[in-house]
Amino acid sequence: MSTSGRFPNPGKQELADLLRRRAIRRTEEPFRLSTGAWSRDFVDLRGTLAAGRSLALAARAVIDTLEEAHVRYDVIGGPTMGADPLAHAVAVLAGISWFSIRKQEKRPGSGRLIEGAAIGPGCRMVLIDDTVSSGQSIVRAAEVARDRHAEVAAACTLLDRSNQLGPALAERSIRYLPVLTYADLGIDAV
Repeated sequence: MSTSGRFPNPGKQELADLLRRRAIRRTEEPFRLSTGAWSRDFVDLRGTLAAGRSLALAARAVIDTLEEAHVRYDVIGGPTMGADPLAHAVAVLAGISWFSIRKQEKRPGSGRLIEGAAIGPGCRMVLIDDTVSSGQSIVRAAEVARDRHAEVAAACTLLDRSNQLGPALAERSIRYLPVLTYADLGIDAV
């Protein structure tokens, strides 16, 4: 673990060090991200966090970030795939519930858009995603939550690769708390 003291939270520093070592690969040629943005920095969070210890470290950094900001919440989740491992790990460590938002309602079958915990009035939630570039999946998740009259206490991402999500959430009066940003990892913004 680095002892550079860049972060007041040693877990966040350890996570940043882990991601710099294992998750980032710089390419010679730029490539297009799923959002349409271009980058030379490939960040493999899912592969890096597949190990239980690494996922626990990331979940603890999320919990600490939310605690430092005094966010009160009963449930955590977000867009399926990116949010799922983090939401599950945070739920286990914090003793809360998790949920996952599908891209579309499950047909045939339950017709559900949200799996896991029931989301509705009186539910204080944190929206989470692993990596964001444009942040549109979190914005969509916030709309789904608000359609169900749930309180979005905050949105949190493990890695923010741009400066786009904060303003989009501010317009919706949602507090945004990235655990790490592109600058923390020494990569270019997208």
